[in-house]
Amino acid sequence: MRELMNQDRAMPLGLAKAAVNLIGIAFAIASFAIVLLGIGTLLSSNLLPGLIQTFGGPALLLSIYLILRLLLEILMASHRQNDRLGIVFDAMRENRQSSTTPE
Repeated sequence: MRELMNQDRAMPLGLAKAAVNLIGIAFAIASFAIVLLGIGTLLSSNLLPGLIQTFGGPALLLSIYLILRLLLEILMASHRQNDRLGIVFDAMRENRQSSTTPE
């Protein structure tokens, strides 16, 4: 993942974490509003649509949030793996250069 303005630098993972947390807060507020609408629908004697709104809306938003969190974890793991592979590659290159230099 690259920064928007500078494509040579990698985007900090803290920024992606903060974005997912912000989406989580927005989903929590939206879930609260959906539950209130569902309760209003239940009170107006519409049983099935009210139950679907009350339980289905927050469940859908929660599932989307969990998918985003899992994708973020995969991104963070691949980022860490890329860093480790870079360190190993640099060590191998230094080892090869030191062994090929004449003494």
